[in-house]
Amino acid sequence: MTELAITPLVAAGGVQRLQLAGEVDYATVTQLSTAIQTAITAGQTAELVVDLAAVTFLDSGGISALIHGRRTADAHAVAYRIRVPGRATPTQ
Repeated sequence: MTELAITPLVAAGGVQRLQLAGEVDYATVTQLSTAIQTAITAGQTAELVVDLAAVTFLDSGGISALIHGRRTADAHAVAYRIRVPGRATPTQ
């Protein structure tokens, strides 16, 4: 079973962070899309940071949701960032 935990964190100055943990795939993409939409349209968010630090899998549906989130943020004049800490992944 695929699981995704989304923890909304609010900081001063209208900055909101969505801290994600788990897998973003077909089974959880609606959960992500809804969280992004809600954060942006709540009316008090000046900047939204989507934190992918604890995401273990991200499929094309998840990438699409992040792009759609950017478009929604632009339409509502909300700054939008995606946080992905640098990770080196060895290839063979």
